[in-house]
Amino acid sequence: MDGSSAVDLADPTWRNVDLFYRAGKKPIALEVTRVDEPDSVGAEEVEEFLDLLTEARRGLSRRKVDQHLRRTRFIVAAQLPSDIEDDGYDANGWVMHYFTANHGALVQADGEGFYEGSKLTVRLP
Repeated sequence: MDGSSAVDLADPTWRNVDLFYRAGKKPIALEVTRVDEPDSVGAEEVEEFLDLLTEARRGLSRRKVDQHLRRTRFIVAAQLPSDIEDDGYDANGWVMHYFTANHGALVQADGEGFYEGSKLTVRLP
């Protein structure tokens, strides 16, 4: 998206949006993938997350994340730009908070693990 096109976030069919958080900075690219069909990109991503999860320490938190992933209907991925600074991380955090607070989402952070809200519940090696 070039910044001149508006996306109606109330429209349930949106799939991509650029989040401009500060003038002069590259936007955070958000992409929604559905997990409706076995061969969808979203379904493949869930399978990748489940594979990653097998490397985590066993326990209740791991089981909860596993169950959550198996019930997942969509994934919202945030691609952070190379020039991101603290206010960009804050903006991304607000987006992730929206989905966790309003849709029961988990957050998966590359190189870290799975979060429930702001708590890292399953660390990935």
